[in-house]
Amino acid sequence: MRNIIFILLIFSGQVIYCQDFVFNLYFQDYKGNKDTIAIGYDRNATDTIDLNQNEKNIINEPLNTKFDVRISNSWMKKYFGLNAENFQTKRQIVSNNCGSRFPAVTIDVLCKNWPVTITWDSTQFANECNIGSLLTSFHPGGWFDVGGGFVTVLSKRSNMIMFNSYEKYTSYRDITQYYYINNKNDTISVFWQAFGDIRLPHSNVNQINNDLEFSFFPNPSKEKIFLSGNIDAVKEIEVYNSLGIKVLTTNKNELNLKHLSFGVYYAVIKLKNNNNITRKIIYER
Repeated sequence: MRNIIFILLIFSGQVIYCQDFVFNLYFQDYKGNKDTIAIGYDRNATDTIDLNQNEKNIINEPLNTKFDVRISNSWMKKYFGLNAENFQTKRQIVSNNCGSRFPAVTIDVLCKNWPVTITWDSTQFANECNIGSLLTSFHPGGWFDVGGGFVTVLSKRSNMIMFNSYEKYTSYRDITQYYYINNKNDTISVFWQAFGDIRLPHSNVNQINNDLEFSFFPNPSKEKIFLSGNIDAVKEIEVYNSLGIKVLTTNKNELNLKHLSFGVYYAVIKLKNNNNITRKIIYER
């Protein structure tokens, strides 16, 4: 793979250089089943299967019925009549000329044990070509006017998001557009990742993670856990269990966990500027 590609940014007239890029998304359901996919960009790649990008079409390989995450074009073919060969893969390198468009990768999730968490290395998203990259539970055409679900920016310091299946997003106008039934009668929930450059209008996304650093200590905790960071920016903290059920709400930076069962929880830090940050906390014996 080339180390550097030359790209002209049309929108500014400025010449910049961007490296070819690939990163991993790590998925885990609440029972601990795991899967990983790899996504990247290359100026000479396509949005289908490229053997020279080490991509493999695994559409004929059976799904893991416990938990399976794949990149595919099945949803696109179903709802947009996409004229392309069917594919499923664990690795997808898309075409990206940095400043010309934001390619979207469709992610299929077969899961019976919701919610699911995704983690990633946020430090990889630091150059002009990918600093506006997103994960979203709505098709990219609706990023900035959605009625539920999530949008999270990969380039910010938070490196995790917990989300549920589309059946939970009942406020949205047509949730049936965001999952499909395959030929084995499996319900496949659909999500998206897209690379975005520095032009992406972040101010319109409700759930962008803030630049402020927040952390909990001690973590794991045996009873009480404390939030560190810019406490004055925090409106309240909500704590959810692994089933996505809210178990605690507070406007203080001290959480008393002694009335909860031991295990993993997710703290949603709600900021006064209406942004949210999610952190994992562990209550142990």
